[in-house]
This record gives sequence, C-alpha cells and structure tokens, in this order.
Amino acid sequence: SGKGIVIMTNGANGLQLALEIFSSVQNRFDWPVFPDDQVAVDTSTESFLDEEIEFVYINGGSFKMGNTYDKSEGDDDELPVHNVKVNSFYMSATEITYNQYYKFCKITDRELPAKVPGLETDSMPAMKISWVDAKAFCDYYGYRLPTEAEWEYAAREGGDKVRFGNGKEIAHFSEINFNAKKKYKTDYSIVGEFRRKPVKVKSFPPNKLGLYGMSGNVAEWCEDFYYEYKI
Repeated sequence: SGKGIVIMTNGANGLQLALEIFSSVQNRFDWPVFPDDQVAVDTSTESFLDEEIEFVYINGGSFKMGNTYDKSEGDDDELPVHNVKVNSFYMSATEITYNQYYKFCKITDRELPAKVPGLETDSMPAMKISWVDAKAFCDYYGYRLPTEAEWEYAAREGGDKVRFGNGKEIAHFSEINFNAKKKYKTDYSIVGEFRRKPVKVKSFPPNKLGLYGMSGNVAEWCEDFYYEYKI
C-alpha cells in the first residue's frame, strides 16, 4: 500500500514539508472488524493539543519505481519498473496521531474518526480516515497529499532497492506490525507474533532516513487516483 503523506511548501526555502496521515487499518492480514463508534479522547485536559510534529529532511533524487524484485513477488500494477525523479522535502518522522487529528476536528467542528475498541488513543495513529478527510486536513493546514512516487521514494530510504520500509529484506515481527502467522509465511518473512491490532507510533526502529512505520500497521492515502496505464 502507498503511504499517505501530506506535503506543505515552505515559503522560506522552497522545500516541502511532509506528514504521514493514516487512512484505515490494513485488512490483508485478517484484522478484526471495528465498529463505527466515535473515538474516545480524554478531553479533561487539552495539553495534548500542543503535540508537535517532528520532521526529517529527505534529499530528492532519481530512482527506479516499481517492483524491482522478481515479478512473482508483486502485483501486475507494480510493473513496469520506470525511472522517476522527486525533489527534496521534509517528512514527518511518524504518522499523524489521534491527538493531532483530534485537534483539527476540534478546531473545525468536524466529526471524529471511529475508535478502535480496547486501544488507547495517546500516540496511536489516526485511523479510519477517508481520503476526503485527509484532503480536508491537508487543505486546512496548507498541505497536500503526496504522489505515490514520493511515498515509495521515502519508504525505500531514498529510492534504494529495499523490500520493506524499515530498510530490511526480511519482515520480522519484532520490527514490523504484520500477520506473522505460519499460514502467511513467505521467503522474506519470519514466523512469529500476530498482534491483531495497530500499535503506537515509534513502536519499532525507523529506517535510515529517520521515518517510522513505513511498512505494516495501517494503510495510508496518496494524492494519485488509481488507474491502469502503460509507460
């Protein structure tokens, strides 16, 4: 899945500021179904509204976009591999949290996202956010969603040939939140724990760019419309 990233142009130096913003819990690994209740946020104190967004700088460059491994390991729409160039930008080190999204909802009197039962909201990624909601968040703060190319470049640590967003070739359950059951074992995963729920931001080590959660956990939005095309 493409990582949803929010981009803002910095008028001072022309660079772009990027935020990761969630869409929904990934369902390819049999996540439980969550009811559409309102998220439970503790409003007894509003100190969480001051939660700041941490950014890291990403040098732009050219890379080969698409499935650079054996075609049997990916989907047809990850081909053909093609050269893409992206400009330098800043990206948030973590996904947008419930607290940060709640602040936007409070200011704009917008409906809160549905909660995930049994999970604390503090430092959790904001989930069950539609593309329209993500766009509204971006528009309010002067951001935009990224192209798929921008996300893939960041997830691959500046366009390197790496299989996962943490820079590793093997998915390990202690480093990525995914379904590590034996049933889903592949040549590039380790059998182990399946948490069956999202985890907080910074639960696992970042990639070499300083970005957290660029594989697993939840799905995110990109700017592009999905359509079939030929290069």
